[in-house]
Amino acid sequence: WIPQLCTKSTPVMSAAATDAAQPQHVFASINVPEDFNTISEALLLAEDGDTIYVAPGDYHEFLIINKDVTVTGHRGSHKDIRILSSHNTAFTVRCKGVGKVRNLSIIVDDSSNFYHCLAIESGVVMVENCDMSGGAWG
Repeated sequence: WIPQLCTKSTPVMSAAATDAAQPQHVFASINVPEDFNTISEALLLAEDGDTIYVAPGDYHEFLIINKDVTVTGHRGSHKDIRILSSHNTAFTVRCKGVGKVRNLSIIVDDSSNFYHCLAIESGVVMVENCDMSGGAWG
């Protein structure tokens, strides 16, 4: 399955909407680097239920997942989609429900062994087909 290339969608009103009704969120497929240059930017603007598709490349970032989103590598092997964090935890999860991380290589360059590939502060994270190395408990 190959995701459709589409940009962040805007909220839409249901057919029964009234002036007082709130817009409903349409789950979005967000593509990095096509829609946003960084995964951090995509996470900042994503909403619960969105999926962030990450193309092959090296991403020098430390990421905070504070929404129930999926971050997944696509169009390549997980070995070709690398999150590289130096002197910081690569992924910190602070979601209310379930976040998902798929098909990525997560690498922490920290000789102090203080930082982690993945730290869960709240919520649950499902990790599938990821390589994690370096840092504490790499």
